[in-house]
Amino acid sequence: MTRANEILADRAWLYQRYVIDGDPVTAIAEDAGSDPSSVHRWLARHGIALRGRGSLAGVSNRTVRSTVRRSPSMRDAARLLGVDARTVVERLCAIGDRPHADPDGRATTIAERYDSGATLAELAEEYAMSVRTVRRRVLAAGRTLRPAGRPAVQCGP
Repeated sequence: MTRANEILADRAWLYQRYVIDGDPVTAIAEDAGSDPSSVHRWLARHGIALRGRGSLAGVSNRTVRSTVRRSPSMRDAARLLGVDARTVVERLCAIGDRPHADPDGRATTIAERYDSGATLAELAEEYAMSVRTVRRRVLAAGRTLRPAGRPAVQCGP
């Protein structure tokens, strides 16, 4: 077995480079001293699903994380990265991140404003998000939504 094939035969190494690190096949081939077709063949042998064109191949995990954190929604992050939101979520899941768990830390702040009586529509405008995203953030913070059009219950004077 050639040195390149020995490297590519190591499923853990190949999985780390291709799935976890998100390295493109060409970079993996270069590091292994092989060609891209050999990398594709070994990915198939190991049962590692191939990314399609237009994927996040060549985009580092750090870049994906920082883009998601600074974007108001997953859809906006995906747009900036040139892919669809599902592709971003799949990458985050593959690297062990929880994609819908308050990526920028604003869910608690939004939920507190919601608790103080702000409507979903008001919060969406204030935070430059869709109402749907605000609803998700409020729920992610463990709050229960009040019926539409109902103000928050104010206790005390």
